[in-house]
Amino acid sequence: PPAEPRGPRTGYLGMTDVVRSQATFIEAICFAQEDAMAQDESIVLLGQDIVAGFPFGATKGLAELYGPERVRNTPISEAATMGCAVGAAMMGTRTVVELDFAGFLFLAFDQLLNNGASLRYMSSGQIRIPLVVRVGHGPIGSFAAQHSHSLQGWLANTPGLAVCAPASAQDAYDLFSRQGDGVLKVALFPSVAAASGDRTQEKATVGA
Repeated sequence: PPAEPRGPRTGYLGMTDVVRSQATFIEAICFAQEDAMAQDESIVLLGQDIVAGFPFGATKGLAELYGPERVRNTPISEAATMGCAVGAAMMGTRTVVELDFAGFLFLAFDQLLNNGASLRYMSSGQIRIPLVVRVGHGPIGSFAAQHSHSLQGWLANTPGLAVCAPASAQDAYDLFSRQGDGVLKVALFPSVAAASGDRTQEKATVGA
């Protein structure tokens, strides 16, 4: 069975309230998902190596909190992961997919754009897709071309998608703590902010 949520908000890596209230960008995402999952048992996370928190730490510790039924590693197939997520969302699961980098979305476009983004229109509003797709975007260090795409322009011109790009740790917390309203969202976060771990960047007040 899933583990019970932690005691008085120890949060990411066992941090205390004092540290938690000064979260960096990636910590704010992790806190937000922890809080959302505590409030809504229908939220399920899918992605490659997310049980271990790879690649940036946005899911670190959540498998221990909520168990393997709600935090699931998927095969190295973005198409399969996205197809599973869209199908689960059609059945009412509030699904969150992590694809490490925006360039990996190309491998999932058929399921994301041709199916997920179109289903509400094709069903005359009878089918809602409470799905959040979270990806890192933009250049970062030496990660090279296939890990450095910025696809917000393309995605924003796709009917049926809501594209969000939090600019700060507070934005990230506010966005990811309010998931699953029946709208298919693609949430882009800057890879460089997630990877830096810089505690001098803008902080978020979370869980207030």
